[in-house]
Amino acid sequence: MNDADKTIYNCLGSNSSPAGKLTYMEFNLNRGWQKRGVMWKTGPNPAWYSSWRKRVFVLKGTFVYYMAAQSKMEESKVLGAIYLKNAVIEKVSLSMAKYVMKITPVVARRPSGADDETAIFYIKFQSDEGRQEWFEELQQVAFSNEYPEEKTRSPVQRLS
Repeated sequence: MNDADKTIYNCLGSNSSPAGKLTYMEFNLNRGWQKRGVMWKTGPNPAWYSSWRKRVFVLKGTFVYYMAAQSKMEESKVLGAIYLKNAVIEKVSLSMAKYVMKITPVVARRPSGADDETAIFYIKFQSDEGRQEWFEELQQVAFSNEYPEEKTRSPVQRLS
């Protein structure tokens, strides 16, 4: 992880509470993002009773950030991020969810040094096409030797 990525990672904090977290605007996620979408996320041990939480995901640089899905994106708190460099990204199907991607980053998701088990993310998509689009984009970031190029995007869009 380079110094710029370490700085970003350390800004994320280690607790899951939105209090004290930086916002979408403070992370400058309204500019230069590569991909953005709404999917569902759960922790390292998905089961039929797992709580899949609706999240807005923003791919920017070597991270995919996630925040609660709400109508005013500029006020959304960034709940966390997944570091993608050299991450293992797999398309999987679970008994309770069909179009799922499993991401295992090489760096645990919590700067506090939580165990490796907590570093696993499951993201559920509405369709196989959506999962495939994200899979290709995330794989490109994970295994690129270069820092991803920022694309010019329009200002903040409201999600419904």
